[in-house]
Amino acid sequence: MRRVFLLVLLLACVVQADEAAFQAEAAKFGMKFAQPKGWSEQKPPEDFQYAMSDGQDAILYWLRPAGDDYVDSLTKLAALSSNQKPEAIESQHFPPADVKNEFGADDGLLTFFNNPEGQGFCLLCVFHKKGAGDAFVYYMSQDKDTLLKMIEDQSVFRALVFK
Repeated sequence: MRRVFLLVLLLACVVQADEAAFQAEAAKFGMKFAQPKGWSEQKPPEDFQYAMSDGQDAILYWLRPAGDDYVDSLTKLAALSSNQKPEAIESQHFPPADVKNEFGADDGLLTFFNNPEGQGFCLLCVFHKKGAGDAFVYYMSQDKDTLLKMIEDQSVFRALVFK
């Protein structure tokens, strides 16, 4: 029993350390991250700094220094992720006042697509703040309605924001 407790304690420390590392990485780009209740860290795919899941849905985070090509990067990432041509990707800007008030960003875009090979649905967002950073966030679910509910939960949708 003591070994099980020690193993659980060790795993909890590892998860906290990785979450703390992501929080430190986000801070480098002028962002802050708060893990929502009911979500746990997952091993992120290559090239992503952080991933989390509620056991059914997943969110992936990729951060980088602010660049002027964030709109083009969103289109390319969405095209790669959905096996579509870049010209087939349609994205929308968040209203400027909303993206500023809700995310602390100067600009934000989103695009919605079906994941290839029956892997569900994805809302890909980019949040940009001049002189700080760009955050690319993949919100993913097997079910479109569940994805919409996930986005309506502000603690989930706004887990990562600019300070």
